[in-house]
Amino acid sequence: MRKNIIISLLLALSFLYFPIISMASPVDTAIQQQSLTNSKEKLDVEKAITNGNINPKDFLFRRKNDLGREELKNITSPENLSYGKPYKVVSANKELIENLMYNKPISMTLKNARYHWEIPVIYRNGGSAIPVASFSIDYINGRWEVVEIGGHLSPELSYFSSNQKDLVDYFKQNKIYNADLFIHFRIPSLGSDFLYISAGNNEYFVPLIYRPGGNVFGLKNKTLYTRDQFVTTLKPFLETTLEYDESGLAGGAPIGKKSTTPTSTAPLYYKYSLIFIPIAIIAIIAIKKSVSHSNRG
Repeated sequence: MRKNIIISLLLALSFLYFPIISMASPVDTAIQQQSLTNSKEKLDVEKAITNGNINPKDFLFRRKNDLGREELKNITSPENLSYGKPYKVVSANKELIENLMYNKPISMTLKNARYHWEIPVIYRNGGSAIPVASFSIDYINGRWEVVEIGGHLSPELSYFSSNQKDLVDYFKQNKIYNADLFIHFRIPSLGSDFLYISAGNNEYFVPLIYRPGGNVFGLKNKTLYTRDQFVTTLKPFLETTLEYDESGLAGGAPIGKKSTTPTSTAPLYYKYSLIFIPIAIIAIIAIKKSVSHSNRG
């Protein structure tokens, strides 16, 4: 009987550890894990979008001439605009830059870095949906608020990063079907965004370049690079970023001052394992002692 209990506890431990050591998931699952739906601040961010400190639709309509965006010129009413799906943007810090340059792991650094949310703005014209701008929501004074309207990326690239189907199709076209981690991150001092995806021992980067020509720092827009290719090309520019404060770079009209954003947290199964694994180990030791005493008797 006691032997069966020990076996059951060991099986329970193996299932508890399984998510930590499991193989890569389908690429769409890795992308979905970064969505607002799976975030702890989902309701707060949604509230900031629909009933926050400012209405981005009204702002874009009223300030379309000031922003100088060609995409906004045909908007005749805020009612023509709608919001796309929010996507998370991680801000690169000094640790990430150094780890990139010196071939150290970056997954945990990306997971624990500060981040904000960006939301595409779509112009509805008849049956067509045209991305025209985006806006950012960050954590300020203890709550999520709109901090910038207009967009750091081009509307097309912002919409691309928010669209899970487009992302999945892109990676599958590049023969990436499974992934451990997907992250959209920004290096503020370079004014550039990148997609990161890891699959087993392989790491890939995709530059999102909105500048004319789609080529900057020797990298091409929406082109898949291995880590070696990416770092070799970007290293001279990465070295210069260490001299700057990676505090953020707005591309549209700033609304408020940023404060420290809550960082990503460890998965729940990991937190629970810290509680239940010691308990299970103690239970196993106690049962073994009990069995030992019984055998002596």
